[in-house]
Amino acid sequence: MYKLAALTTAQRETVERMTRAMMKRILSEPWSFVRENEDTSDIAAALSSLVDMFHLDPASLDSTSTDESPIEEAAG
Repeated sequence: MYKLAALTTAQRETVERMTRAMMKRILSEPWSFVRENEDTSDIAAALSSLVDMFHLDPASLDSTSTDESPIEEAAG
């Protein structure tokens, strides 16, 4: 990821746009799942569904993380 620091501003912006487009495509199905099930009033059930959908380990989740994006990190 440190190789991104050598990119020009325009190149970094292009990488960011491409990354956003890839993530949008990857997350399309999960977001559809969430939208289809948005009428649920039980937050715990919704969160459980997301954990199951992404095969997450609830014990490893940290809601206080402030990590920078890889692009911000590389730009330093």
